[in-house]
Amino acid sequence: MSTNLSESGNSSITSSQLNLEADVLVIGGGPSATWAAWNAAAQGAKVILVDKGYCGTSGATAPSGTGVWYVPPDPQQREEAMASREALGGFLSERSWMERVLDQTYTNLNKLSDWG
Repeated sequence: MSTNLSESGNSSITSSQLNLEADVLVIGGGPSATWAAWNAAAQGAKVILVDKGYCGTSGATAPSGTGVWYVPPDPQQREEAMASREALGGFLSERSWMERVLDQTYTNLNKLSDWG
């Protein structure tokens, strides 16, 4: 099924069929879903990502804005970033996970930049 909007804004339902094949189907276009799809594709999987909008424009992060924790691997900058997040989170965080997020985000965003 597909929904089409006319110029007057009225929707009409038309019957259509779309056959796709994939190894991985990702539903949702928020940051986690997008990274999951990208990682699966990077491993050679044929991936289909479906979302009701464009990546980053729907889901919980769309109205609040998607922020990325991009901190260069400088020990002092990383320490300041982690200390700040610890305080904001009531000191309930685990540093090993914070370090993983910082490392992976830095790597992934640099790859995206290289890809253009």
